[in-house]
Amino acid sequence: MTTVSTNLPRGVDLRALVNAIAPKRFMRDPFGLFSGYRAYLVHTDLSAKSDDELQALGLARKDVPRVAMEAVFEERDR
Repeated sequence: MTTVSTNLPRGVDLRALVNAIAPKRFMRDPFGLFSGYRAYLVHTDLSAKSDDELQALGLARKDVPRVAMEAVFEERDR
């Protein structure tokens, strides 16, 4: 199981943010296709934010790819 190790401020729930950007629609995920697509959606949404918006979320631009992958695939590993 992977964990997201970011310095998110209190009140910012990364899982809620991911679900708002790319809600989980399918119970089964053959070959990780849907999870990969969700990670892509989260990555593109976070990448489109300004540096100030990312900082408000407790993220740096360099953390966006890692956070997108870990946040989406963390749910699948449970």
